Amino acid sequence: MKRLILIQNDFAGSGKTTLMRTIQRYLDRHQVPHLALCLTEADGNDDDGVHRLPVDALYRNGLAPYLHAVDLVLLEVESGLAEAVSEYFEHTGVLASLGQDGMEILVAMPVTSDEESFDGVTSAARTYGDQVQYAVFHMATGSEYDEDESVWENSKASRLMDLLDGVDVTVPAPSAELADEIHTIDLDLSDVLAHEWTQMPLQALLHTWLVKVSAQFDPARRLLFGDTFRAAVAVNDRLPARQKSAKTKKPAPTAAMPA
Repeated sequence: MKRLILIQNDFAGSGKTTLMRTIQRYLDRHQVPHLALCLTEADGNDDDGVHRLPVDALYRNGLAPYLHAVDLVLLEVESGLAEAVSEYFEHTGVLASLGQDGMEILVAMPVTSDEESFDGVTSAARTYGDQVQYAVFHMATGSEYDEDESVWENSKASRLMDLLDGVDVTVPAPSAELADEIHTIDLDLSDVLAHEWTQMPLQALLHTWLVKVSAQFDPARRLLFGDTFRAAVAVNDRLPARQKSAKTKKPAPTAAMPA
């Protein structure tokens, strides 16, 4: 069964790019073939392993070429474009044919401690109803993540997810040490996740954080990725014995981009 994962929340700063790259890292570690797309209104390059898909190209060619190329497609939807995706689905009849054409859709929604980010969850629930699957990713907004869990648990968004059997996943906060290392190179977490690092101590701190991420993803991976998750290798969480260079670019996705 093919699976399309929509990473969306029109609330700017909810952590969509960080979530996309975190999921990519998780799939790469297990050598699970996938394609990563970003629906955008602006031109951009693809040197971070994510293919930029302009909105007009979505309406012109659709997602079929990508879904034919590989069983698992990630689509990050930039802020303000969630409605464009739902309109595309309505126009093409994708939702009505789910299950019949061998495809599933998971709507992955990052939220933060800002209650306004919950609106993206309620909006998705109203748009897709019970036609798709849902996962809410609770994103840490800094190294000290002290959100009162009752704020989410008592929200309308949380109640909707309970009704729709949504999955809750916590993305752990980076340690204070990792946050400091990221700050010293003037990047944010999403930028750091776009590359492989061998510079110490950044590499070790990032590795430790990714192990914590895996501990959160592992119990839910069948719900998140369905039968597309067929790990090619067992993951070894030990650090390599040698470090040779300061930084190497992250390798391209394991699946070929359609022409």
